[in-house]
Amino acid sequence: MNMRKIIAVLAAVLMLCAAIPMAAISVSAADNLVPNGTFDSNTSGWGKSTNTVLTLDNGAMKATHADDWAYVYTWFDVTANTDYTISFKAKADKGGFAINFKDNGWAAAGITKLSPAITTEWKEYEMTFNTGSFSGRLLVFFSSNQYGSANQSIWLDDVSVTEYIPLGTAIYQEDFEGGSAGAWANSVTTLASSSEFPVANAACGNYAMKMASTYYSYTNYTLTVEKNTTYKVTFSILSATSGYPINARIRTNGSVDLALYQYTPSTTAWETHSYTFNSGENTSVNFRFQAGWETGTYYIDNLSVVTCEEPVNDGHISNGDFEAGNANWIDSANTAVVEDPTGANKGLVMSTNENANTTMFSQTAKNLKPNTYYNLSFNVYGFSTVSTNNSAFWVRFAKTITDWTITQSPNGSASANAYTARINVNTKLNAWYNVNIKFNTGDLTETVINFMNYRTNGGQYYFDDIIVFEDKDPSYDGYIYNGDFECGTTANWSSVSGGITHNAAQVHDGTFALSLYTNGGWGGVGNQTINNLVVGNEYYVSMWVRSDGAYINGVIQDSIINPDTNKVGTLASFPIRNNYTDWHFYELKFTATETTATLNFSGPGSTTYAGYGYVDSIKIESVCDHDGHSWNDATCDAPKTCSVCGETEGEALGHSYDNDYDVDCNECGAIRDVVNPITFGGNSRSEDVSGLAFKFDVAVAGMTVNGTEAIYDGATIDGNKLISMGAIVSNAKSELDIPAVYLCDLEADSASFAVRVINIPEANYGDEITAVPYFVVEIDGVQTTIYGEAQVASYNG
Repeated sequence: MNMRKIIAVLAAVLMLCAAIPMAAISVSAADNLVPNGTFDSNTSGWGKSTNTVLTLDNGAMKATHADDWAYVYTWFDVTANTDYTISFKAKADKGGFAINFKDNGWAAAGITKLSPAITTEWKEYEMTFNTGSFSGRLLVFFSSNQYGSANQSIWLDDVSVTEYIPLGTAIYQEDFEGGSAGAWANSVTTLASSSEFPVANAACGNYAMKMASTYYSYTNYTLTVEKNTTYKVTFSILSATSGYPINARIRTNGSVDLALYQYTPSTTAWETHSYTFNSGENTSVNFRFQAGWETGTYYIDNLSVVTCEEPVNDGHISNGDFEAGNANWIDSANTAVVEDPTGANKGLVMSTNENANTTMFSQTAKNLKPNTYYNLSFNVYGFSTVSTNNSAFWVRFAKTITDWTITQSPNGSASANAYTARINVNTKLNAWYNVNIKFNTGDLTETVINFMNYRTNGGQYYFDDIIVFEDKDPSYDGYIYNGDFECGTTANWSSVSGGITHNAAQVHDGTFALSLYTNGGWGGVGNQTINNLVVGNEYYVSMWVRSDGAYINGVIQDSIINPDTNKVGTLASFPIRNNYTDWHFYELKFTATETTATLNFSGPGSTTYAGYGYVDSIKIESVCDHDGHSWNDATCDAPKTCSVCGETEGEALGHSYDNDYDVDCNECGAIRDVVNPITFGGNSRSEDVSGLAFKFDVAVAGMTVNGTEAIYDGATIDGNKLISMGAIVSNAKSELDIPAVYLCDLEADSASFAVRVINIPEANYGDEITAVPYFVVEIDGVQTTIYGEAQVASYNG
């Protein structure tokens, strides 16, 4: 069982042979099995490989090695079929290590290895493992994963291994080691000693209860319970006769079944079984074993009843993962909640009775919005002991458990209030798969959801992870759709082999994740096109992954075929490895070679690594969104601009001028057109003098002339005192400031003035000469020069 399920199933009980007091069970009571896990003064109790050197480093053990197969290890005794928690602090200068298990003879112990993600910084780790069939002296190896890399160092501290005892309260436990069948004793029940057992029960004491049944007789015990509380029942059983079934039931005093668990125990080995029930309004219930045949002898031992956790509620459906047993589900007399027998580590699941052709179980989904689409999602495992081509079940939505008057097809009109969906599992037998049904509430705020067997002997099923959620559009980060899978479907993903999961152990963030399945072939197991890339720009892809045994290859590819390999280009790769049993974070950078790319997951091409992998929180970001922009400062004409992606922020600064007549920006020097009443116009070239004349028109008032000399006293331009006028005259070789005005033509509100360039050398013949007119005015007591546009002429001699 995985960590989430261990924690979630608070009802789980460790099957101990000795009696446990009826009190709260706490993990803190467990003892550390590791000798010298704190390394306070030495490394005693620990072994090492030949080329590994052990030293103490600030109260921790430091192990340095120089070969491929380096390890340190310790040892202690464990019990079979028991969960243990291993915790420790660790770091490594490079790489890390895996935790492997061997027996005292250095052979594999058959326990799945653990792969903590060790970093260069001290971190605390806590992981769980189950011993399976192994018992006795266990060697625990911290083995280097830096094959071929010399001189790796790892540090360990505070190493602890404790028996995992989940929280819960035992209300009843009995192992019959007191030498009496107690309250179970009746006409068909006696106490049996180990000498009578058909199969040795050495690990669980010397006595068990013996039930010798005739014609559906039973043995029972009255349990005192709390109202509306979920309990888990656990027991070991052995049958003396092959093929004889038995019923384990919890009944009210009014003989109504709260739980019915039907099965045929083995004649060759003791088996441990468990199921759950909810007490409802009862304060006492009848715990009984009832034969399913005319005659039969059974041996029953190690009975335990403990409380379960509070049901998980998604806001609409409560206890859809069945970790609180059958709490909140009704009409479930033909079902039982059992530990997942399929090997998929789903914890508790709802098991159906093959012979039931009516409602198997149902619940009212609450707190719904009227006229709104929702999704019903669940996982189902189908099998049949009768037929492989006739397995199906119904899911019916209704106003009440009896009102079936209004029906519709899945995804039908918004006005209907109930419908029936038939789920065929003929091709999905003996495999878990996800079902997603979209429905509309119509005018309802509640609807009854019924799971019904299609026909008698039509098939048996296990159900898990039932959830109702509002239908949502897929998320979009600008590059990839539905990377968080929180719409609850595989929308926008193609060729998905698997589906959406909402098993909490298989989800990293939020409610949903993508479950991918590979049978070991090279085929694809899911892909999507990444859009809106800019060629040459860098991007980050990030995601969380984990594996339940699969090895799935993930790549970002372009469509450009490499002529040497005849394959398209790989921009980034991120394998989902079979040793990522905990969530692993990928963050990789790639450079876009086209405007689109493909995010593709595929199988490893080896059946050795077939299985499930899980992906969550896929995100594509530009390098600027991830690392921050590389901003250029804002200028007069442009806002702050990223030099990598070209994105802008804010506004341009704008030009800075001293006043309305200032034409050159104080920041960048750019020349502007001044919009004011002052205009310059005209230019002339004199042919009859040895020089070049420029003539300019300007709106001026109050100016007089004395011959060819301007008199500025009292002259104004736009109401400002005129000080002088002139021009900057220049060619490629020189520049002259000629303030003298040699000619003025006056009118009422304007004047023409001219400047002359004289004594121009003949070497300048043909030169292009420019003249920029100006005038100087006094504005608020400050003399300011206003320039006009340049006038151009060529000197012709």
